[in-house]
Amino acid sequence: ALPISSFDAKTIAEKLDGKRLTYNGFDGRIVRRGGKAYFMKKYAKNIGYSIDAVELVRFAKKDGGLE
Repeated sequence: ALPISSFDAKTIAEKLDGKRLTYNGFDGRIVRRGGKAYFMKKYAKNIGYSIDAVELVRFAKKDGGLE
């Protein structure tokens, strides 16, 4: 596996910001706040799950967002 730089993760997070997807069986979206990426469940208002760079890459590959 190739190492993921923080620049790559930031770029991927920018592309996925607001994108709707399924994570661990929950529908929701990716939200960026304060330089970090979070998964917000569909009806969540303020509670998100922090997502690391590896998960962001998985989302992007699965969704085709790395083009």
